[in-house]
Amino acid sequence: MIDISAGSAVFTDLINNNTQTNITWTTKTALTSTYRTTNLISYIGLDINGNVIQSASKFTPSERRSYVDLGVLVHTSLTVIDAVNNLQYPVIHTVNQLHDVMDVLGIINVSGNIFTSYASDLRLSKSAGSLFQTGSNYSTDVNSPHTKTLSALSPLVFQYRLSNSVNYTGLAQSTIIPGLYESSSGITTALGSSYPFSIQRIYSFVSNNVKIQFGQATYKTLADAQAAMNTELLVVGLEILESTICTTLELIVVVKFGAVFVTVVCGVIVEGEPLVMTVREVVVPTAR
Repeated sequence: MIDISAGSAVFTDLINNNTQTNITWTTKTALTSTYRTTNLISYIGLDINGNVIQSASKFTPSERRSYVDLGVLVHTSLTVIDAVNNLQYPVIHTVNQLHDVMDVLGIINVSGNIFTSYASDLRLSKSAGSLFQTGSNYSTDVNSPHTKTLSALSPLVFQYRLSNSVNYTGLAQSTIIPGLYESSSGITTALGSSYPFSIQRIYSFVSNNVKIQFGQATYKTLADAQAAMNTELLVVGLEILESTICTTLELIVVVKFGAVFVTVVCGVIVEGEPLVMTVREVVVPTAR
């Protein structure tokens, strides 16, 4: 049996003179589930007169404009109602709801902001580009508040960050440090000859500042490091993790092997989550 608590709702008809109809209903108890013995799940709502509507399939966009969508009845046993999922569709605060969606989608790299090698050394460049984030461009153009243009950075100047958000050198720099990884929180250790590979990650911000975080694991082969790019258990610095301005991320596999350094930039990533991974070798300098 189904019980529905008392409540109220507003039907708004934007097609016919923007009319509104307020409805209320009293508690409804001991209602029979129409599809309990025939379907694994069913959907339940109310019409404009307060009548209970049940459906074997999800309400269509057209039906959602005619019914108060209350949720889902789960009866996978075809005997009893196993669970009830309340899934209302509120229509209040529509602009705020849009912002909720934009926040969930995160920052979108619209174009550019690609990291490449600067020269035959351990420096990088970032191309000009644009990104989409809620309110990121409001202070520049209120008519285009969400799309921000970032200038090129060549050579790239950045800061190293540890997982505890400490600035490793305390200074901005332009050269990759290839021989270290973060062995534990805030502690850097030299890469060894047996496991000479680690993954460093680049974080680019709406401010056009760039941070790089040391790898937190070592790998025996380049192939092992590349395979771990999307699966390595990474502790991201709180400054980066909770920042609403972090926009793009690419991965660097930095190798120290004898007297030769090899830097490989990999990945196409948005908001810190790998989407597509391609590998291109961009720097093969010799140690000086």
